Amino acid sequence: MKLEYLADHLGNLREVASLHFEEWPELGDSIDARQKALSTCCRRGEIPLGIVALDRDCLCGFALLVMEDFELRPNLSPWLAGVFVRPQHRKKGVGTALVSRIECEAKALGVETLFLYTAHSESLYERLGWKVVERCFHNNREFAVMAKAL
Repeated sequence: MKLEYLADHLGNLREVASLHFEEWPELGDSIDARQKALSTCCRRGEIPLGIVALDRDCLCGFALLVMEDFELRPNLSPWLAGVFVRPQHRKKGVGTALVSRIECEAKALGVETLFLYTAHSESLYERLGWKVVERCFHNNREFAVMAKAL
């Protein structure tokens, strides 16, 4: 498996948008709108950026580094966002590798603290050194807002 910039794999952008849309339908919009939004993450060395995990040319997962992600906490920035691993590639270290790569990218850009929010993956992030800074409800769901000092 290799981790590379989404910017270097624009041919996978539609697939990333489709998977992102399927995983987080509550965000509304459409696959086309998601693709347009995710196209802003097709950068290297600046925020926002996207990282894809590839096995040969098969997309295994992706993760994003963005300035804004959780509308209830506009004062916190930047964010690890959109971490997704296809079901057949889970429990193989892909998610951990994606998170670590985003952390490295953020640190290289001078980020001191990175944030994320999650409804169901808190234990994964805790194992990776993230700490819960608060819990909140949004759209009838409980979320943990987490932070990691880099």
